[in-house]
Amino acid sequence: MWKEKTADKNFRQINLIRNTLLILAILLAIQFWLGMSINLELNLQFVHSSFMKTVMYYIQNYALVALHAGNAILILLASIMLVVVTFRFAMRDLKIVAVITMFSVIGALINGVLFLYYDQFFGYSIGMAMSAVSTFICVAAGFYFIGIEKGRHNVITKSQAGN
Repeated sequence: MWKEKTADKNFRQINLIRNTLLILAILLAIQFWLGMSINLELNLQFVHSSFMKTVMYYIQNYALVALHAGNAILILLASIMLVVVTFRFAMRDLKIVAVITMFSVIGALINGVLFLYYDQFFGYSIGMAMSAVSTFICVAAGFYFIGIEKGRHNVITKSQAGN
């Protein structure tokens, strides 16, 4: 009986991590679409004031930038949730992927804000894009490790059923 409860708990934890990765993947796809829409459709004018005034100007005057920034905050929260959930779980590979994912998201956020502040400097745009790509790769790796863990879980529960 105790083994069955432990197996069910592990299965629920795996599903929680998988669902968090799925939410993160959907938010990243939306973020990509918003970023490309801003890049192709908007002509952002240069505003130089204090750091916060500049960022708030873009958020207040460009709806797509506001949606992009809001979605970035949701992505950051989802990546933090991924770290918390995986650190409650035992698989080391998923912990590493979760931490790299969170730092990639933080890197994309920092580069995005600096991109707006420094007159849309190309280097910050590349930094934002490379951080986003590494986040996509980490999410894909997370799904891969979830598949390995689910397979391991299925083997364990089948062997317990045979005993």
